Amino acid sequence: MPDISLINLSYSYWNNLPLGTLSVASALSKQGIRADLHNCNLNETDLTSFRALIKSSADIVGIGCSISSLPDIIYYIKNIKATHKNKIFILGGPGPTIMHKEILSHFPFINMIACGEAEEIIAPAIKMIRSNDWNSLRNLPGISFSFDKQIHLSEKPAFIRDLDSLPLLDYSLLDLGAYTPISYETARGCIGKCSYCTLKGNFRQKSIERIGLELRQLKRFGVNKLRIVDNTFNVNRDYIKTFCELTKALGLRWSCECRIDNMDERLLEQMGRGGCEEIFFGAESGSDKVLRDIRKGYLSKDIEEIVTCALKHIPSVTASFMWGFPFETFNDFLCTLELGQKLNDRGAFKLLNILTPIPGSFLYRKYKSLLEFYPYKLTPSYIWPRLYFWEKKEKNQLIKLIKQYPDVFPCYYTYRSKGLKKKIDHIIKERISCGWSLGEEEF
Repeated sequence: MPDISLINLSYSYWNNLPLGTLSVASALSKQGIRADLHNCNLNETDLTSFRALIKSSADIVGIGCSISSLPDIIYYIKNIKATHKNKIFILGGPGPTIMHKEILSHFPFINMIACGEAEEIIAPAIKMIRSNDWNSLRNLPGISFSFDKQIHLSEKPAFIRDLDSLPLLDYSLLDLGAYTPISYETARGCIGKCSYCTLKGNFRQKSIERIGLELRQLKRFGVNKLRIVDNTFNVNRDYIKTFCELTKALGLRWSCECRIDNMDERLLEQMGRGGCEEIFFGAESGSDKVLRDIRKGYLSKDIEEIVTCALKHIPSVTASFMWGFPFETFNDFLCTLELGQKLNDRGAFKLLNILTPIPGSFLYRKYKSLLEFYPYKLTPSYIWPRLYFWEKKEKNQLIKLIKQYPDVFPCYYTYRSKGLKKKIDHIIKERISCGWSLGEEEF
């Protein structure tokens, strides 16, 4: 029996390698702690299958998840905890990190949350749990927990300064052949200052020597394609140049996410020669007013210029936009649609997602009082499918949970603003004119 069972639970339309959970498992293995790893797509997981998984799991269960996965995970644990009273449930990942206080306050059946980057804190936490030394957990950075009807909250998430200090990923813990492309990170943190996000600062990159070591390791496993998951790939131009030389020499193809305001044609040309096949730009809005308000650092003309330039050098280019900002006018909204369509006509793939309220962000703090449950289901190319569990048999119970605890599940809400219904009606009409099948429905 392993010392801990690690489970990655997420909604996805494709099979993503569970990079964060795998990194934690690899760190535990280096410290002599046995972990088994399970990657579960919540589109294919229900209470029955989750119950069976927990029945065969270790006494300590670590679950990694995003903010959108929280309703399912909390609902599942609540329903099985009575029959597994001795199991310790630890949550980790971006969702639990952001919501650690609210989760532990509302749901006492969750024992612990590993906030931030857990590779260095999870091993000592497991040892303290196994020795029933819960009091010592207070000294671990990034550990929030509930014990004996008392809650201890970590003041700040755990943070790893030197990414090179992490052990190489132990790919033997999963079937690497089941994942294409392979998720890969060169850096953590973000250089942006976006008002709707909390991923600001603490930007760190692996050394280029470490990158070379890891890429050669992946080639030995037969990997030929990477999906770089960095929040911002194009930070250091010299770094990217060397990275492209490595990937070209190894015959690796890859995709990445880049900022508009740190890009030019020379860099795009280097990336194309270095094997970059897909690039994703978080353009966010076609309105200069909105772009200033959300602190993007560029204007709509910059988006048009860089995306158009990227189409000359990169085979697949995506421009992603958002709508639903609390201060966004209908004219701002139309500017976004217009720019997205213009870039689409030139060959870029356009995405339009409704803004997700993120606790801790500037917008959330300022407009939290405007949150309202978002009841629509529209196709993902126009509105991010907030209700992923639409077809799940637990749908009604999950919706009830979301409505009862808006402070825990804000990503299933939107900011109330003037013209919201008008914007939705406009999107529906546009989809009809394009011959798309409707999918809108209301609870």
